[in-house]
Amino acid sequence: MDAGRFRVSLHSAISGRALQTVVDVTSVAAGESYVAADPRMSYLVIESAGVDWTATLEEAAADPQARTIPFRGGPGGPAAR
Repeated sequence: MDAGRFRVSLHSAISGRALQTVVDVTSVAAGESYVAADPRMSYLVIESAGVDWTATLEEAAADPQARTIPFRGGPGGPAAR
């Protein structure tokens, strides 16, 4: 992984396969990403090189048929690994 890179992806807890990339940045940044995913067991994979970062995952379910996962974080925060 390149120095200064921060990547977050959502993976299936059953198969382990990557479902989608949530964040992929190569500079100091902050922000929010929203993921629309079918209800299922899943987990985040966070990859970073040469950056300190913080991340928060919140689950919201306004519609029982869809799940939106707000993700806040990015490089530049205190290390949280």
